[in-house]
Amino acid sequence: MEILGTIGGICDDTDQPHTKQSGCSSFEGITDGFYFTNPGALFDTDEEAFNEEIKNAVYESGIKRVIPVFGLTAVTVNGGDIRTNQEGWGPEMPTGTNAVREDYIIPLGGECLYKQVAKMNKRSMRVFRVDQAMKSFGTAIRQSDEIKQRGFLLNSVYVTLRKETEGQIGAIILSLFYSVNYENELINKHSVQLGEKAEGLSGIYLEKGSASGKAKVRITCSGDDVTSVYGSDLADRTLYLSESGTNPSSVEYNSSGELTITPAGKYRIADAATLKNAGIEGGYEGENIFGDIA
Repeated sequence: MEILGTIGGICDDTDQPHTKQSGCSSFEGITDGFYFTNPGALFDTDEEAFNEEIKNAVYESGIKRVIPVFGLTAVTVNGGDIRTNQEGWGPEMPTGTNAVREDYIIPLGGECLYKQVAKMNKRSMRVFRVDQAMKSFGTAIRQSDEIKQRGFLLNSVYVTLRKETEGQIGAIILSLFYSVNYENELINKHSVQLGEKAEGLSGIYLEKGSASGKAKVRITCSGDDVTSVYGSDLADRTLYLSESGTNPSSVEYNSSGELTITPAGKYRIADAATLKNAGIEGGYEGENIFGDIA
């Protein structure tokens, strides 16, 4: 009797496990912070190149931006357990893993930080985890003929605020909901040693000063006046835009800690990259609001 035909199996016998234990093995450490990215963002796998890309991307606009969040103190993990099913009286069979959810506590930053990170609520994003040993963890992929890395895919981010009680301090609760593909992304996990933490940005805006045409630069949430901190560096007309998209004709800084903007009108402060290139260090970005200084 001749037996004809073959039925291909689903197991990939070409992907052989290699299980020799290294003398310098390590696990991902306690998470200290994150770099959130757009779902399509790709980065170099090389250590030096990745560090440079992350540092620069904090100042990018729109979908190219990286959003750092640090200062975590605790985490709880739900999910990630084996999902099974059973047909009739037969044994249970594993079908994969349940989706993972992680909840982190951020005790510092207060309501000002909450108002900013809450802007990510319900977004699908990717995240690089950074542990306390300053290692970044993501997942590697092949794109054409290149190997790149990206963060782990999140179906959603959600941020809630815990107010203070007699027995507990106030805190931000940051919840990450990983995609069902997280198990496969872990197989291609990639780590990079970071040289330093890339800090996030503070929003700043223009407020009318003591007279028409006079202005101060303030941090959005706290209202702190940073005009005198940067002084004459802020006297650059390319750092300000009118509602029509034009720069003022001149900007001057005086010893009383105010800017004089000519002509008086409504202006907003430029984006993060423009401020940085002009020497306004410290991580600032103009809010997309126009301050009336007339």
